Amino acid sequence: MCFVDLEKAFDRVPRGILWEVLWEYGVRGPLLRAVRSQYNRSRSLVRIASCLDLQHALGRFAAECEAAGMRFSTSKSEAMVLDRKKVACTLQVGGEVLPQVEEFKYLGVLFTSEGRMDREIDRWIGAAAAVMRSMYQSVVVKKELSRKAKLSIYQSIYAPTLTYGHELWVMTERVRSRIQAAEMSFLRRVAGRSLRDRIRSSVTREELGVEPLLLRIERGQLRWLGHLFQMPPGRLSGEVFRACPTGKRPRGRPRTRWRDYVFRLAWERLGVNPEELESETESCLHHRDLVGSEKQERVEIRSFITHHYTKGKSALLNSTILPIFLLNLLPIFLLNLLPIFLLNLLPTFLLASL
Repeated sequence: MCFVDLEKAFDRVPRGILWEVLWEYGVRGPLLRAVRSQYNRSRSLVRIASCLDLQHALGRFAAECEAAGMRFSTSKSEAMVLDRKKVACTLQVGGEVLPQVEEFKYLGVLFTSEGRMDREIDRWIGAAAAVMRSMYQSVVVKKELSRKAKLSIYQSIYAPTLTYGHELWVMTERVRSRIQAAEMSFLRRVAGRSLRDRIRSSVTREELGVEPLLLRIERGQLRWLGHLFQMPPGRLSGEVFRACPTGKRPRGRPRTRWRDYVFRLAWERLGVNPEELESETESCLHHRDLVGSEKQERVEIRSFITHHYTKGKSALLNSTILPIFLLNLLPIFLLNLLPIFLLNLLPTFLLASL
């Protein structure tokens, strides 16, 4: 794997050739005008089977860049090998050797040579903690600020920072515990409490009216699973999701794949096996082909994914609405209707007694 950076790519890119290529691919009209006004892309990610193939691809890529008036930035380009063991991979561009690294941040996500997400999750937990520290005195514990304002900041800044890229996380018990600890660290301070108060986290959430962050993460993961099912052939994300890698597993306990984790999550939370979920998605896609409405497809898939999350909550509300309604009417009946009822009944009772 090699992360390539082009030197002054935005200034050197030949715009005339770029518009011609887009025109050949069918990008025309308003879309082409929008791309021409906002086009800015300076990095490429290349993944090839072996080091020799990657070296050959880099050589061709560098030659094409030189022909188009662009230059390879060897100081910012880096190589990385995805393997549990340290494997050397020497790549050269223009006689210069690219440095080999153990981790690389690409589009906000930290990739490591071991292929694990632990450091990425820890990084976002640390980023969320830094956000809370920066707003601690001015927002989190400020008494003049209402709870509603604090929770708005929690929903718009803190929670998105903590859960960035959560769709591809494998939620182990350690990760779930750390996410919940980071979540409650903010909510307890909003509620004016601490761990010494010995109040359960569920009570604090109910008092603030905030749903568990783990529930939001699981819902986002299942939503992404639905997107993967509906991706047409040729989309890289869908092809990687359906791929079956060849080779031999190393010794020891196998790692939990995201595919196995999200299938188990769909079964435990929704009671739906992967085959049923995929068939439901295919029926939604078939409906889109018949009706021609992609918006309707997204609504149906979203409703199918979230139905089982809201079903239990709706049933609970329906079972408690009637008792709550009767309890609210009881004081009104005792104070207003009961005296009138007794006054109307009193003459009848006296006549019957005589």
